[in-house]
Amino acid sequence: AQMQAAELSAARLWLVGENRAGIKSAGCYLQQYFGQVASLDKARHCGLFEASAPRPDRPFRLEDYVLDWSVRHAGRAIHLRTLPGVFAHGRLDRGTQLLLEALERRQPRGKVLDFACGSGVVGLALQAAAAGELQLTLLDASALALESSRRSLAASGLDPAAVNLLASDGLSELSGAAADRFDWIVSNPPFHRGVRNDLDVAAGFFRVAGNCLRETGRMVVVFNRHLPYPQWLQGAFGRVERLAESGEYTVIEASRPASLVARKMARNAPNRAP
Repeated sequence: AQMQAAELSAARLWLVGENRAGIKSAGCYLQQYFGQVASLDKARHCGLFEASAPRPDRPFRLEDYVLDWSVRHAGRAIHLRTLPGVFAHGRLDRGTQLLLEALERRQPRGKVLDFACGSGVVGLALQAAAAGELQLTLLDASALALESSRRSLAASGLDPAAVNLLASDGLSELSGAAADRFDWIVSNPPFHRGVRNDLDVAAGFFRVAGNCLRETGRMVVVFNRHLPYPQWLQGAFGRVERLAESGEYTVIEASRPASLVARKMARNAPNRAP
């Protein structure tokens, strides 16, 4: 639909995808927006469609695809406005629910990063509960996720201008400078790329997340119990604590050992004359 709105009247759109990723139904959807649609090829469990002649009677409006919904957290209603393609579009998944319950007990304050924020529900819940004691950054690689987060902030009565919405591939857009480091990082990190399992995003995130935390900072993540994240986090941080578990999910807090933090802070302290 967005391509149809680009006003490329003489252009042709080619769309390819795997059968299990939904390409079979693409033809019917394309016919809603284009006058000419053809299936060009089917092979290796994939399909290729060509579409041309955008229909002027079907203009694209992003608002038509926005879904309004809400969840309750800590006695507050969190209003969300999300777009298709964003994780857990229109619902609060069980893993994120477990993460929110664990964070309610921890009550993060200060500078907080919501990594792979999706709809923004975790960050919004923390922001609403903190009553102004939290500086929030919502980070995602998806433009749809960041637009959903922006709309959700406004719908929940929070000022989008007061929140840092950051497009970033992993943590690549964060400087790591001391002044920019966070007190907390929270995340339900993705482990799918399309319909396939892919742990590369989480592995890369865990390796460098410590560089974006203050010495006493903490990272809280939720993940499916079968994933090897506890070992990875132990190796990256040195200290892990299980905050919550369910049949499917685990919530872990990772931080640097107190002894290591004390030594680093002592080394960094200014020398004083006797």
